[in-house]
Amino acid sequence: MQRSLGFGVQDGAFYVYADTTGVNHPAVGNSEELCRSMLHDSGVVLVPGEDFGFHAKDRYMRLSYATAYHRLEKAVQRLGALFSR
Repeated sequence: MQRSLGFGVQDGAFYVYADTTGVNHPAVGNSEELCRSMLHDSGVVLVPGEDFGFHAKDRYMRLSYATAYHRLEKAVQRLGALFSR
């Protein structure tokens, strides 16, 4: 079964709020713990949804794509490796 990170793109923004419900990780449902694990285990920084008061904030996190494309590719590869464990 394939799981994914769901998100909606915001008009005029350089970030997305990602829904982590479909992610294969024990910290799903706790955005702060999941972001901490991603930083520690993959070196990728995301911000917990609770910092923005977003609906279902424990399921969401915010990620910025205001960087070079090759860095985004590397981050996606690292997260893919983390979530495929």
